[in-house]
Amino acid sequence: MAWDDLGDLEHRLKLALHRFDWEAADETCRNIIDRLPGETSLFPAQTARALLQALRRKCRFAAMGLLAEAFLESGLRTAQIRRQYGQALIDQGMLSGAEPYLRELIQDPETSLAEQSEAHGLMGRIYKQRYVDEAGKASPERAQRNLQRSLDEYQSSYNADPKANTWHGINMVALLARAEKDQIALKGATDYRALARTILAALDQKEEEATEGLYAWDLATQMEAYVALGQVDQATRTANQYVVASGADDFEISSTLRQLIEVWQVNNEDPPGYKLLPILRAAKLSKEGGGLTVPIQEARRDLEKVFGSDGSQSLTWYQAGLSRGKSVCRIEMADGKGIGTGWLVRSTDFFQNQLPRLLVLTNAHVVSTTYASAIKPPGAWANFQMIKERVQLKSIVWSSPVEELDATFLDFAEDPPCEPMPLYPSPMEIADPAPRMYIIGHPGGRDLEFSLNDNRLVACNLQKLHYRTPTEGGSSGSPVFDPVGWEVVGLHHAGRLKMPKLNGPAGEFYEANEGIAILAIQQKTRCLP
Repeated sequence: MAWDDLGDLEHRLKLALHRFDWEAADETCRNIIDRLPGETSLFPAQTARALLQALRRKCRFAAMGLLAEAFLESGLRTAQIRRQYGQALIDQGMLSGAEPYLRELIQDPETSLAEQSEAHGLMGRIYKQRYVDEAGKASPERAQRNLQRSLDEYQSSYNADPKANTWHGINMVALLARAEKDQIALKGATDYRALARTILAALDQKEEEATEGLYAWDLATQMEAYVALGQVDQATRTANQYVVASGADDFEISSTLRQLIEVWQVNNEDPPGYKLLPILRAAKLSKEGGGLTVPIQEARRDLEKVFGSDGSQSLTWYQAGLSRGKSVCRIEMADGKGIGTGWLVRSTDFFQNQLPRLLVLTNAHVVSTTYASAIKPPGAWANFQMIKERVQLKSIVWSSPVEELDATFLDFAEDPPCEPMPLYPSPMEIADPAPRMYIIGHPGGRDLEFSLNDNRLVACNLQKLHYRTPTEGGSSGSPVFDPVGWEVVGLHHAGRLKMPKLNGPAGEFYEANEGIAILAIQQKTRCLP
């Protein structure tokens, strides 16, 4: 029977996406694409839509586009597949490629009203994107045409059903506000604030009629309407509800961020951006595999409490952690396969006789010339994911054997545009309650993740730290941070279910991870000639 393994294929793809295993997800897509020409029956349309939707939610647009194109070529040309193909092209920046597919969809008399509405929305996105991409570059006439066409596309669907198509309406609000700011006259322009109030009223009625509250997209629309009206506290409250809503995934959060930054032009310093952007960026980091393992709680009006475990942490603390992430890299082979984690240090913090420069610090079992499974430079690369920089590692400056400090310092072929990590100046000490240790790294070779829970320090001495902070393969070489100022206290290098107890009787074990105290590494390197 053709496609008799359909359930298995769908399960494999969705499981890989859930685990942020992009390689496995891409392999499943390739398997389907390779089989399509030889199958005697069409791939089931309902399953095809579900697979493309799953890829979209995780922003896997390249795979989504290839799979949708293969479905279309196989003869599966439903309105939903054509629209999803257009979506994938748009989100890869292929605006001109997407436009004819969407125009054909709108003009097709067989296209349902719901799909026509979606297609109009995507056409509006194309011209909106052209406007923001060309801001300050295009002629006034071209800018006006793009903005007008975008408004018209959204308005077409909103006017057809204002109650159902509030997301089209909120895009009209954003475009009208931007036109007012940029002093561009649009035909059919109305008071965007009045339209925002109308949309809020429609959402209030929808919420009253709903049994389980508003959907994620409705909450995003509601938040944006509050932005339009300058109601920052209400927007902040709604943003906190939105990011924890069940339907808010990477695609949804990314779209909302793009709208706020590109169209509304909010920033980190002024309201409402200084309140909304950290909430949304934190959620995006988690949704795309950033591993924020503690819930984002509702913010106070001053946004001093964003998330926490035993209590709360300040926004300043959280932002400092995000900033540290810029200086953490995935240690990769030349083909991009992740092996471990590294982070930036200042050479003079460790080597008294070295020229001042940036070095990367990782484990010797990740990069060295003596450990069998380690990468050897110059075959090692540092991928700084948060700033989208990949730099080759040139040579080893100094390395300690795995059984000693398990540390390797490396020179870059070209310095990355990052800051070195600040180091904690004192030995760690056990207290009551035990302090928390935080780790930023690339577990399993995946994207950057933050380990923030179940992370108590359980034992320490002058050379080693034992802690429960969650890690896995690929975390090797990650920085271990103190609980207050995000200063590095250790170099993570191992974890065991039966770790010999530090400072305990021989033969006693516990479940723990182990890091090398940064002061122990400094003590060794500062004695070098």
